Parts: sequence; C-alpha cells; structure tokens
Amino acid sequence: MNKGRIKQIFMLFNFMIFLLILSVCNIKNPNVKSVFIPEHINKVYVFHFLNNTKIRDFPLKIYSEIETLLSLSNEVSVVSLPKQADAFVEGSIKRLFYQPMTYTSSGDPDRVRYYLEIDFSFKDIKKGKYLLKNEKVFVVRFINLFTPPIADRILTHDEMIKEISGKIVYLCRTGLRQDLNLMYGYENRVLIEDDGTLIGGEKKNYDTNNDGLDDRYQYLTNSDGLTNINK
Repeated sequence: MNKGRIKQIFMLFNFMIFLLILSVCNIKNPNVKSVFIPEHINKVYVFHFLNNTKIRDFPLKIYSEIETLLSLSNEVSVVSLPKQADAFVEGSIKRLFYQPMTYTSSGDPDRVRYYLEIDFSFKDIKKGKYLLKNEKVFVVRFINLFTPPIADRILTHDEMIKEISGKIVYLCRTGLRQDLNLMYGYENRVLIEDDGTLIGGEKKNYDTNNDGLDDRYQYLTNSDGLTNINK
C-alpha cells in the first residue's frame, strides 16, 4: 500500500473519531431552539398558576422555578409583560393530597404516598394556537409522617416543585415527557381505586391516553373524598 493511500485512510479515521466525539458530547449552539419550539418564538411570558390548594406560596415558587429553567435553556427569554411575548405558559395547581400506605398504632396515617398534580398550557401568541394544551404533569413522593425518618414537609414541597417545574419546562422545550420510557411506557403511573384513592398494584389499564392517570378520574378535585393535607 503506497504512502498516499495510507495517509487518506489515516485522515478518514481521524475524521470519523471527530464525528464520534461530537455525537457523544452533543456539541451544539446553545442559542438554537429545539425542533419543538417554532423559530419565531423567542420571548415567553409565564403566568402565575391558579392555586387549588391552600399552600399559598406554591404559585410564586413554581413561577420562579419555571422562569429560571426557561432562561437557563438559552432557547427563549422570559419577559415581564404579556404584550412583549411571542408565547405564554399558564396553568393550574390542581391537587395536593396523600394516600395512606401504613398506619400508626393509634390509626393515624404514617407512611404515605404524597401527590402533586398540575395542568398547564403553552400557547403560540403570534399564530394563536396551542403548542401544548391542558397537559397534566404530576410528581409523587413517599414520606413518613410519624415514624423516623419523618419528612420535612416544606423541604418535600420544594423538592416536588423543582421536579414538576422541570417536567413542565422539558415538555415546553421538547413536546415530550421526561417520565416516558420508550420500552415500558410511563414510569410511576398513578392508579386510582373506585373510591378515588391511590393504589400501588397492577390493575386493568384505564390510562388509554397515556398521561399517567386513570381516565375515569381525570377531573377529581380536593373535595372528592381524597385525604387532603392542604389545611
């Protein structure tokens, strides 16, 4: 094999290594928007979410977290007035409740499944259409109320707010859900018994629209007999 041919092979090999490094590191222009967000959307306004719970600081904390995450994405900027925006994010904090899993000797709930649900929409103002409409996102925590380690309720709230805000921003940027496992479907799917309480075991799949919630109970509120801790 002549030296020219060897040199060509060597250069081709180096080029392939370079492409491999680029793909592994996912190097890209941070100012280029994802495929999901239209090119004409550069400024987003975030409304304070409606609050159906009695935790007063939830809307402000969720607003601040969404605003921060959108700004850090480098895909859009967050503006302070709706008239400045190309799109907006709005939503409602639907439910915050727990379902007991174990009880103390006196009959009080101890180990519980703690659940937060939010509905939100992402609208293109310029074209007057929704990119996402009435999307449901939720987070679940398993905490102890009496048996150590006892959960810090405020810290748990903050953790749930960070997680659910991340899911909202991820959906706005990509149109995809973070909890979607392409092989197994939605992870940590929340199932609900006929009386409106959460369960942990496998049951018939009533989640036909794959949003992670039982289709028969999409519009439950805190007054539907669920155990609440919003007081």
